[in-house]
Amino acid sequence: MNPPNWLIPLFERFALMSANMPRLEFPGALKLLNKTVVLWPSAPDEATQEMAAEVFEALGDCFKAVVSYSEDVPFENAKLIRLSEDAKGLIGYPKRPAAEKLNYFSASIDLSPRFELPLSIMPVWAGIPLRLGRDSSHAGDAYNLILPGKMGAEIRALLAANERV
Repeated sequence: MNPPNWLIPLFERFALMSANMPRLEFPGALKLLNKTVVLWPSAPDEATQEMAAEVFEALGDCFKAVVSYSEDVPFENAKLIRLSEDAKGLIGYPKRPAAEKLNYFSASIDLSPRFELPLSIMPVWAGIPLRLGRDSSHAGDAYNLILPGKMGAEIRALLAANERV
């Protein structure tokens, strides 16, 4: 059972308020890209499909895993952290044990075109310090950095900046 659409923003606000957000300072935070997990949305749009290969290529060895509620992800040979529907609570929040699967990672890239509560909140709850996303309405709450354009090119620029730091 999914909550009515008008309740979702309220749930999102409560989910973000209950998170412990670590302080992040740039450019040092770019070093966190070395252990990156990618969040794959439940309903990827065309732009997401197109940027998947480019993100995978841009990250290279920094790409450690992909998290998804589906097995249908476009990242070959990547470690898949598959979440079952049982990982969602009654009102759509991910259960804490599901979020704890991400404790190893230091950066996350959310490819969801719009904040997706069961998936997008997980890096926040896992305490991942560097969180990149596409949805600017959650900038500063769920994401430290918004990458609205060609994510692969932007990630390459971040990695290049990291090498200069």
